[in-house]
Amino acid sequence: MMRLLGVTQLARKNIPCLTDNFAKRSLWLVIIGYWLLLLVWAIFSFSQTDPNLTLINQPLFINFQNMIWSWGGDRTRLVWIYAGIILSGFVCYGLIYQKLKQLNLSWEMISKRWGWKKLVLGYLLFCLPLFFSYNALSHDVFNYIFNAKMVVVYGANPHVRVALDFAFDNWTRFMHNTHTPAPYAYGWTALSLLPYVLGFGKFFSTWLMFRLMAFGSILLLAYSWWRYAKIADIKLKFHELVLVLLNPLVLIEVISNQHNDLWMMAPAILGLVLIASSQKNKWPMVGGWLLFGLSISIKYASLLLLPFYFWVIIASSLDKLLEKRLPQFITRWFMKQHQIISLTLKLMPLPVSIMMFLPLLLPRAQQFHPWYLLWVMVWIPLLPLMDEGNTHRGLWQVIAKTKLFQAIVGLRNWWIGLIIIFSLTSMLRYAPWLLSGGFSQSVLEQQKFITWSAVGISLVWWIISRFSKQTNLRKLT
Repeated sequence: MMRLLGVTQLARKNIPCLTDNFAKRSLWLVIIGYWLLLLVWAIFSFSQTDPNLTLINQPLFINFQNMIWSWGGDRTRLVWIYAGIILSGFVCYGLIYQKLKQLNLSWEMISKRWGWKKLVLGYLLFCLPLFFSYNALSHDVFNYIFNAKMVVVYGANPHVRVALDFAFDNWTRFMHNTHTPAPYAYGWTALSLLPYVLGFGKFFSTWLMFRLMAFGSILLLAYSWWRYAKIADIKLKFHELVLVLLNPLVLIEVISNQHNDLWMMAPAILGLVLIASSQKNKWPMVGGWLLFGLSISIKYASLLLLPFYFWVIIASSLDKLLEKRLPQFITRWFMKQHQIISLTLKLMPLPVSIMMFLPLLLPRAQQFHPWYLLWVMVWIPLLPLMDEGNTHRGLWQVIAKTKLFQAIVGLRNWWIGLIIIFSLTSMLRYAPWLLSGGFSQSVLEQQKFITWSAVGISLVWWIISRFSKQTNLRKLT
């Protein structure tokens, strides 16, 4: 009997270890499954290769391309496979998030354990299938490439001239929107020159350089999160970083389709960081405004952040004023415990995220492209949260106990859920286009319905969660 009790006690002690090992193994299995799914996407993506484009002029690749074209000729089958890939991707993504949330790891713990070089390499290996995928859902990168070519080769201004002015160039055969000038500001055109030059004027190598540049925008975003969290005294949660970095919309729209929206958002976040750290030196303030100018010069949407830049400046000025006016012993305590700039940076990401979503509600923008959600999603890891994993002190600790702040946390959780559901429906909105092969009025209406069904789905999800909570409370009582 004593032996049995001893074995039972030993088993109880080892249960957490066993469950942790099981959780880690199952996590790795899901990650591998997700990686294989990205590989399937990479193969699937070549079903949308433009017939006028030959990426690699080798018999083996040409045979592969012809096989994928013939296989993708059945549009109904194509749509079912696409929907299966997207839905399976979101299932893997959700499972990874849930398992990491259970482990409750902070970014600090992960970075100390692995080091940033290993983390970057691991993320690169995870995304590797996308590096060799085709930009199946967008032709924008072809315009980026040709606009750079217009500057370097033809000495033309792509903001004045159009691609059709150079119709003799073979690259115009597979481009879309050849009749319009560059839609972005001069900053993006200037940045585009770098991957074009590194591609040595060859289409395939330039195309890969733009993809590498897209991956670089994700790394720059991660760096901007780290800098922001450091100055705002926020403990980044690893599972909330994953909520953005492993989202299928982010992976496909940024790396596979090579959109430039993170090159707009990352400098904007870094600009806020520099301005917030400019209390004792004017040069960070100058650098912050230069980064904001760079962000605007890539896409004008970042102009919406201007009020928040002024908010940060006012908070920083108040800190300076208090430091001058209050007695020194009070100032030291106040600046250590209650810095207004830190409180501002903690509370700001939620209204910023909502603000960046508002333009998508305009009648003209209700057909918004899926990658516009990146403007909103980049703020998720920085949204205010009060839990045992974060260290809060001084006035922030008082604020965190108020009912208003608890309501903000509730809004935060609902907002994250809504945006994630929007990312799913936004990826599924491509299905009517894949089925029809064009953008007729009926296709546009179907896309609009699929995209905005996220509101109804999130409402049903909220009702179910509230009902389940009430049921659990009744069982406990």
